[in-house]
Amino acid sequence: MTEATYHWDATSVPTSGKDHLTLSDWRMSIPSKHSILAEESGGREEKRGVVEYQFPRPDGSLQRVTLESGAVTAFPVTDDDAVLIALITLSDIAGHPEVLRFEPSHVLALLRRPDNPFNIAKVKRAIERFQRLSSSFEGVWFSRKEKKVLPTYDTGIIAEAACVSQRGRRKKGERLSHVQWTKSFHESLEEGNLLSIDLKLLASWDRPGAMQLYRHLNKVWHGGRKPSLYERDLEELACGHLLMSRTKDTKRNFAAIVAEMESKLFIAPLPPSERFTKSQGRWRVRIEPHKVLKKSPERTMTENASGAEDEQLVAAYLHHRFAGGAARSPALKELACARRLLAKAPLARLLQLTPAVAASVHSRKASDLYFSFAERFYEEALGADAQARREGVKRRDIATVASARSDDVATELQAKQARRSRLLAEWRRSTPEQQARCVERALGRDTTRAYRDRILDSSIEEPAPEVLSELESLLIAPQAA
Repeated sequence: MTEATYHWDATSVPTSGKDHLTLSDWRMSIPSKHSILAEESGGREEKRGVVEYQFPRPDGSLQRVTLESGAVTAFPVTDDDAVLIALITLSDIAGHPEVLRFEPSHVLALLRRPDNPFNIAKVKRAIERFQRLSSSFEGVWFSRKEKKVLPTYDTGIIAEAACVSQRGRRKKGERLSHVQWTKSFHESLEEGNLLSIDLKLLASWDRPGAMQLYRHLNKVWHGGRKPSLYERDLEELACGHLLMSRTKDTKRNFAAIVAEMESKLFIAPLPPSERFTKSQGRWRVRIEPHKVLKKSPERTMTENASGAEDEQLVAAYLHHRFAGGAARSPALKELACARRLLAKAPLARLLQLTPAVAASVHSRKASDLYFSFAERFYEEALGADAQARREGVKRRDIATVASARSDDVATELQAKQARRSRLLAEWRRSTPEQQARCVERALGRDTTRAYRDRILDSSIEEPAPEVLSELESLLIAPQAA
């Protein structure tokens, strides 16, 4: 069982994260006013912890999602979706291990929420609710590995978890909280069934429905990279993907969600007559991306402009390692390895190191076929980079100190020269009696022969420094006082 953590820089919290392809479309949380299904048993109605929603497809098949929890009250709620997105983001940074070790404060930082006991308790409860949840998908779950929608797919999300917030000292790098993904959901993460999502925008929605509609549109628009006109049956979109109740007010409630998205400049404003149209007795909704989104699609995608930096890195390595003869799709473990490296350094730097790394691997004459073999060579190169930067900083510091010392010496020399010039000018203005007194006082300071000879050998025009010092103490200092 793989277990890993991630590098965290509190000064640079990521602005973009990862959402799951299927869960962005079909929410796992239940609106607070959503009624739980009731089934008849022995002539009585008994509430059970099951929620089911379905819609027919044009080909006659059904899209059905069934959520089942250990208790009626244990379903995830709307805020829990954001917690799950934050955990998936941290898992992506760590390379999608089976067991992710994390800090609750990091989850809150990604969600732009204050780090306090109240919010930490909400994170803990969200994880507990997802741990109890199991789900079944019919005609809904997309497999990137098989590149198709699977007929049926049953999965939970979190198999085991512990959310611990400990204040005070602990071992360096120790993280007490963890989540263990279920086997099927972990396989889905490793396959890369993810898309980019803007965490700042995710945290900005006031209405739960707006957050879920944003996730749905973010998927439709490929993580914000391909915004385009979107039309859909209103009931399918509102009641299926957003889990809104089927009532006479469904259209009005959906219009309130749309109004919030217009105010955030995510979708273009439209008059009601264009937003909603009726055809064959059913309402359809029209959604256009805002012009700001069209000009800046990076607003809703991650900093990985291509959305597949891991694939770029693996492809570049294989090209250099095998001289362009390894044009194949990257393996899942290769992509996981690439994501671990991307968590340590930007893609541009890794691509710069790739030719040298490929050459180093080739020089070992190893029978390697996969990118994973090169991971430690990249780490060694990055370590050498870091060491070179440290040595460069050290050299600059030494040069700065030497320059400062040189400046101090020059300043001190200039000060000495200025002082001597000032004392010589004062010496020439003094009377012979004052000069003789200064010489006499200087001779009285030391009785060594060399000292006395230096003073006696100095001329009236160029008196010894000791004589000028006596002049300063005898005449100038008292005047200053």
